[in-house]
Amino acid sequence: MANSVTMNMFLAELAHEHETMQKSTNYRRKTADMALELAQNVKSVFVFATLDNAYNALKSYFNTEDEERLVDVSKFLNMLYMHLNKALNMPENVRKQLEQRMKKSCKLSLVSC
Repeated sequence: MANSVTMNMFLAELAHEHETMQKSTNYRRKTADMALELAQNVKSVFVFATLDNAYNALKSYFNTEDEERLVDVSKFLNMLYMHLNKALNMPENVRKQLEQRMKKSCKLSLVSC
């Protein structure tokens, strides 16, 4: 049976992304602000499961925002949902392989490993 993304999980990850984006451009900060505000005011995390639903929720909540902004924020919310869903439902053998690869890989730097 597939695991489901919960609202608490989604909000926690979104809060982390929001904090990270505070060091970025004004455009990204506003994107993060809008995403967090909407997520805190919807009843179900499944609104973000599809791009169309995320966009429609944004359009009805932020009805004065421009189209480009609505598309960007809806993509952000949908990708975050898909990322969490994929991580939750990753087969155990794939998860272990990924962890092993990450342990073996070096951090990105200007100096070779």
